[in-house]
Parts: sequence; structure tokens; C-alpha cells
Amino acid sequence: MKAKFKRDFRNPKVYQWIVYTVVLWAAIQFMGIWYGDLERTFLCSLGILTPLVVIFTPYQITDIGNLEGAGVIRIPFISRIEQLRKGGYRIFYTWMENGKERSSCFYPKEGQQFIDKLLEINPNIKLN
Repeated sequence: MKAKFKRDFRNPKVYQWIVYTVVLWAAIQFMGIWYGDLERTFLCSLGILTPLVVIFTPYQITDIGNLEGAGVIRIPFISRIEQLRKGGYRIFYTWMENGKERSSCFYPKEGQQFIDKLLEINPNIKLN
């Protein structure tokens, strides 16, 4: 593992997902208790809590050149990085060689170290 970066929980995009997930989880719990079906409620709540696991997992840059967050992005395929107005970064990459360009948003707590580490692996990344 080359580096781990914590998520910035102060960013509205990150904590709104936490709030939505907790509210949905509470609604399922309430409905299960209301209708008396605790077994299905428990099983549904396990699925609803999955986004929280993803949110609390840090971003990782692996030894083989992958950026892992909610998915896996090959760092050599990153073409540019754009800083967002409310904090965070939008990373543009191709899914595979000569593939369609896609983008993902990342909200690391240590933003400049995150960018420096990506540039260290792929110096061809353009910063906007």
C-alpha cells in the first residue's frame, strides 16, 4: 500500500450521504417495528448500512497503481484533475485504453498530498 487518505467529512457531499443513509435506515427500522416483521427489517438494514461502510473506507493508492475509493481507477489512465468549488476533486479518466472518458469525485482530507501522490505516479496528469 503506497498511501491512504481519509475522507473529508466536513464536505457537504460526503455528510449528505451519511444523513440520507441513516434516515433511510431509521425509516426501515420504524416500518419493521410498526408492522412487526423484525426479521426482514434486520436483513434490509444490513443492505442499507453498506453505503456507510463505503463512506468510512479511506481512499487508497495501491502498489500496482490503482486509486481505490468507491471503485478502482488505474492511475496511468487518469488524464486530468479538476478542483471543485465546494472542496474535493473531480478526476477524469478512461476506463480502459482508448475508452470513453469518465469522471469520479473524491473528497480527501489531505488534498494537496493526494494530488502530489497521483502526480508522482503519473506526471502526465493535467491540473485545472
